Amino acid sequence: MAGWKQEDGDIVTAIRWRFQGVYKISVAWDKYISTHFAPEGEPNTNDADSEEESNPKQKPKRKRPDPTIQVT
Repeated sequence: MAGWKQEDGDIVTAIRWRFQGVYKISVAWDKYISTHFAPEGEPNTNDADSEEESNPKQKPKRKRPDPTIQVT
């Protein structure tokens, strides 16, 4: 019985740890979930603007110059 309690305690600890904000859903998964599991009565208002607002820490990606064209 002690082994069972230990396993149960580990599972509860893992679940509690997971839902305290340690794991976050990426923007792609958030968009997938909201489009496929949206309530039928509400319109889907997801667009590119809301995606940018949802993750303010994400920096815009820089384009690297083509090394064959770049003059040194």
